[in-house]
Amino acid sequence: MIKRIQAITNDPVVDLALDTLKLGKQCLIFVNTKRSAEHCAEVISTQIKDTNLKQLADKVISVLPQPTSQCRRLSRCVLRGVAFHHAGLHPRQKELVEENFRKGVLKIICCTTTMAAGVDLPAFRSIIRDLKRYGHRGMEFIPILEYHQAAGRAGRPGKEEYGESIAIARSEGDKEEIIEMFIKGKPERIYSKLAVEPVLRTYLLSLVATGIAKSQEELLAFFSKTFWAKQYEDMSGLSSIILKVLGLLKEWGFIEGHENGFVSAGDLGNSRLRTTPLGKRVAELYLDPLTAHHLVEGLRQARAANLTEFSWLQLICSTLEMRPLLRVRTREFDNYQEML
Repeated sequence: MIKRIQAITNDPVVDLALDTLKLGKQCLIFVNTKRSAEHCAEVISTQIKDTNLKQLADKVISVLPQPTSQCRRLSRCVLRGVAFHHAGLHPRQKELVEENFRKGVLKIICCTTTMAAGVDLPAFRSIIRDLKRYGHRGMEFIPILEYHQAAGRAGRPGKEEYGESIAIARSEGDKEEIIEMFIKGKPERIYSKLAVEPVLRTYLLSLVATGIAKSQEELLAFFSKTFWAKQYEDMSGLSSIILKVLGLLKEWGFIEGHENGFVSAGDLGNSRLRTTPLGKRVAELYLDPLTAHHLVEGLRQARAANLTEFSWLQLICSTLEMRPLLRVRTREFDNYQEML
C-alpha cells in the first residue's frame, strides 16, 4: 500500500512529523547525532503554531539553577509539543520528556538510535532518518539489530491496531539498498557483554556488594544461569575466569573472605564473601575495579611526590575509560608543548 503525505516543506521528515500530528498520533524520529536530534526538533517545532505547553516548558528550563543554551532550546521545543532526547540531557529533563510522551502530552521526540534499546517509548510512527553514522571508517551503516530496535518502537500494543516504521531513502538506489540490507537482512549475532573483562569485574563486585551472592557457590550458580554461560558452553572454564577475577578483587582490597586458587566443590559454600568499605564504595560508583585500583595506587604514591594539577590529569587520562585517547594534530603540537 502506498500512502501519500502532503508536502508542506522541503524536508520529508518534517512533513511526516506534521502528518503524524494531523492524525492525532505520536512519532519518534531517529537521527545519528545529538546535534541532529536538537536541530530536527527545533525545525519541526517552528512549524507548529497551535500548541502551547508553557507549564511543561517552564519545568524543563528550571531544572538547572542557571539554564544552559541546550535547556533553552529544549524548552522552546517542548512549548510546541516537540522534544529531543539524548545522553547529554539532565536526568530530570529526560524524565520529564519520557513521562509526558507516555501521557500523550508531547507528540514528537527526535532522538539518537541508541535510545531505542534503552528506553521503552512506543509510538504510532517510528521515522528512521539516518541509517548511517560516523565510525572508524567514515560514514557506516548502523547495525541491523539497531534498526530493528528503532523500527520496533512503531505501534502501541493495546492502544492501536498497527504502527508505521518509515526509513528515509534519498534516492531509488538508497531505497533498494535499505530494503536489501535492513528489511531482508539478518540481524547480527548477540554476544554477552559479561565476556568483556571490565564488565565482569564490575558485575562481580556489585553482586557481592548488594548481597545477591555471598559465597563462591552462589556466584557460580548465578553466572551458570546467564546468557554468557549458555554461549560459553563450558562451566568449568567459566568458573576459572570467575575465580581469577575474584582473586584480583581480593588482591586489590575490594573483597574479603575469598581464598585464592581453586577450592573443592565441598568447600565452595564455606568460602563467604563480603566487600570491604572501599569495595562497597567502588561498586556504588559503578567504577571498573581495575580503574579504581589504578586511582587508589596513584593516590598512595602521591604522598611521596611533588605533584601538580597535570599529575592528577595524567592519572585520570591513563585509565581504560579514557581510551581511545585523542591525537594531537600537527598544527596543535607546538601549542601543547608550550602549555606543558
